[in-house]
Amino acid sequence: MDPLTLAALIALGASGAIGGTAGAVALYRAIIKAGFPKTTPAGEPITYERFSVKEMAKEMARRVVITHTLITVGREQTGKKAVGERVIRQEKTGERQVDEKVVGHRITGYQKVGEEKVGEKQVDERVVNHRWEESPVPADRVHLRPIRGLHEAHRRPASELLLPDDIQEMRMITGRAPVLVFQRRVPVMEPVMEDIMEDVLQPITEPVTEPIMEDIMVDVTETIWEPVYEPITRKRTHGVYLLIDYSNSTRTYLMDTTQGVVRGYPWRGKLSDQAAQRVFERCKEEGIPFFCRAFHHEAESLFSWRPGDPEDGLKTYFRRCDTGGTDIAHAIECAIHDLTAEGLDSADLMIHTDGEDQNLSSALRRRLDQVNVRMHVQLYGVENETLRRLAHTWSLCPTENYISQVVTNP
Repeated sequence: MDPLTLAALIALGASGAIGGTAGAVALYRAIIKAGFPKTTPAGEPITYERFSVKEMAKEMARRVVITHTLITVGREQTGKKAVGERVIRQEKTGERQVDEKVVGHRITGYQKVGEEKVGEKQVDERVVNHRWEESPVPADRVHLRPIRGLHEAHRRPASELLLPDDIQEMRMITGRAPVLVFQRRVPVMEPVMEDIMEDVLQPITEPVTEPIMEDIMVDVTETIWEPVYEPITRKRTHGVYLLIDYSNSTRTYLMDTTQGVVRGYPWRGKLSDQAAQRVFERCKEEGIPFFCRAFHHEAESLFSWRPGDPEDGLKTYFRRCDTGGTDIAHAIECAIHDLTAEGLDSADLMIHTDGEDQNLSSALRRRLDQVNVRMHVQLYGVENETLRRLAHTWSLCPTENYISQVVTNP
């Protein structure tokens, strides 16, 4: 705990809320020694309140949750109610004409709407041009062109024949020798075409209509009935189960051989026994099943009370219990087994312990949820973070006169 927290405790002590200043310092030392946390999981500071030993037991018993709620166990049919109507069939009562519709077209005549080209025919010929073709005989039109082969050697002009023989051969071979070309005129004829036109006709139509007849139908309905169910309820069977730590550290004085002094914390066991007795009295007043089991390294026999049983015996049960080590996990498993065998709808499991057992598994929280059991932890003088995390609610008791508020885990 930081100096600011200590200063706050001293201020509360001075105001009388938790006793005097000396009490505040003693509380601070007890919290440090126990290793208790400073804040809740929500980050709010943990506060403490001072009580006498008897008042402390009453306060612990007051914090135990006792419920008397009703639960629905079934439903029974008590009647029926009309919720509406539905059409089961239709009956035809007549016909009526509601409109006309076009069902086709019929041809009543033809009219000319235009022309279109449907083909061509040859009606005459006329000369439109001439083209020239080569002729093997002289004609009235001559021109020169390069020789195309030795078969045209006889068409060479006289100027070419005056050249030496070897040059003439070379020019003919290379295609540079000119030759005379005689052409004749041949008329080119093409047909004279004219369009052949035909009438394009489109039928003139008119719609043929027929009446649309609609059946006149009447709905035949019936009333829809639904059964009326009433819930069958009973009182929820809720139980309270206490696990009381009977380890040596809570019941007997211990010899510290290293210091040579006797030290012990029997106030823890005394306070938890008184709190159990107060809870038992509350359950008898409320008519709630009560179960209690002392534990150390083993679990003691189970003390149980149900409405109608003799209203005594818890103190005698505590006097018969032995002490030993600490096995909280085994004690919780025994409580789960006992509550499952009882067939309760729900239960609150309250553990009073000094927390000196670190062999706890987080899987226990899932086991408790499966049987609808909420676990509440009251720690005396020793921190046990794992046990606090498993619990639904928890509170801290660093000394026999101080107790913290109840903290609910998220």
